[in-house]
Amino acid sequence: GDVIVFGRLRGIAHAGARGDRGARIWAMSIEPSQVRIADLVAVPPREGDRKHGRFEVAEIQGEAIQVTTLQ
Repeated sequence: GDVIVFGRLRGIAHAGARGDRGARIWAMSIEPSQVRIADLVAVPPREGDRKHGRFEVAEIQGEAIQVTTLQ
């Protein structure tokens, strides 16, 4: 299922461990070393300034994991 973090997400998170590609990762700030949703794995870029909004959600869009800031 979904992963919900009431704070910053760091380290590794795996949503949809049983193959659910509709699972999401929710956190105040998503700063992981690795994110997994179902069978997809993403590693965040190590450069650039991030702008933090109210919260962020990682989800599968197409064939990639995308992180969106929601306000």
